[in-house]
Amino acid sequence: MTVQIRRLDGWRKRYRPERGAWQWDRPFVIAEVDGLTVTATGGRGWSCTCADPSCAHVDLVAAHIAPNLLAAIDEENAQPPTLEREKNR
Repeated sequence: MTVQIRRLDGWRKRYRPERGAWQWDRPFVIAEVDGLTVTATGGRGWSCTCADPSCAHVDLVAAHIAPNLLAAIDEENAQPPTLEREKNR
């Protein structure tokens, strides 16, 4: 089986001009396994485009992700990190 990770990102803070504020984006992964798309977003779980609910595609993708990012994606109540400089405001 061929696994191609298309996009992988951890917690990220970006400015939203339409809101006039900063916002945290959840960690996520988008991958392709044998032509099927596997996605995951922190706190929202994994999904696969195949019809089999107990497929192995999710496990194949998870095996290629660093443990710290995998933990952030799999965390049930994912919360953005607290930065020291934000604590001191």
